[in-house]
Amino acid sequence: MNFKSSLRYLIFTNNDQSEVVEDIVKKLRTNGIAISDAKVVLGEILYNELERQAFLCKNNSTPTLSDKEYAKFYLPRVYDASSIWAIVAESKSIKAISEAYFKMKSPRLAYYDLWENWATDASPKNAQLWHRDRDDLQILKIFIYFTDVDEKNGAFFYAPGTHKMGNVKKEPYFFLEDNKTPRSYDADMENLVSKNQWVSGSGPKGTIVFADTHGYHKGGYVKQNFRFLFTAMYLSGYSGRNRFSNVT
Repeated sequence: MNFKSSLRYLIFTNNDQSEVVEDIVKKLRTNGIAISDAKVVLGEILYNELERQAFLCKNNSTPTLSDKEYAKFYLPRVYDASSIWAIVAESKSIKAISEAYFKMKSPRLAYYDLWENWATDASPKNAQLWHRDRDDLQILKIFIYFTDVDEKNGAFFYAPGTHKMGNVKKEPYFFLEDNKTPRSYDADMENLVSKNQWVSGSGPKGTIVFADTHGYHKGGYVKQNFRFLFTAMYLSGYSGRNRFSNVT
């Protein structure tokens, strides 16, 4: 179903990409995750404006209600092409990375949002446990940090090679959370991919993480302080999934 967009990519795409874009795409294809500097990927001016408006939104708006008591989501599920969120998500460099990774013209921007996670004493649950996203067989998510992020305040973890193009084809043992969602604990994942191979998305403010989240990952478990970031998700054009209420 994605044949036409794949063919258009092969015919019309200039493969003369920057070294930054090529490096990110290569790591994504091999490992399912790549980590870089948002100021390098987006340019310093665009990143600074994104950060400024993110904190304005955080300080002056009411977050969206969520069933996750450890997280807040700030943006309505409405696509606005003139917003800083869309401008960043559809910037030249991000578009080049998403098209090169999918090998398709114009992958679908399925959503963007601002996430805030804060400390909890509860045991990890939901997306804090290992899981795959099920929106598509190939998914690209970006996470841009507005706070320093490490293992104490919600770092993203990824099991490399568990994405569709990866070399890990087996599944870890899992249980069904709420009798419907497959989740795995650390010990289960370590039986599949050694812990010393897990990639931590730790990084200072301004870090950007690219990940194919159909591969196994977890994140957002905060034990100290809080985590605040911008995220966006890209799918194939015919995935059939879209989280914007005003886009068909």
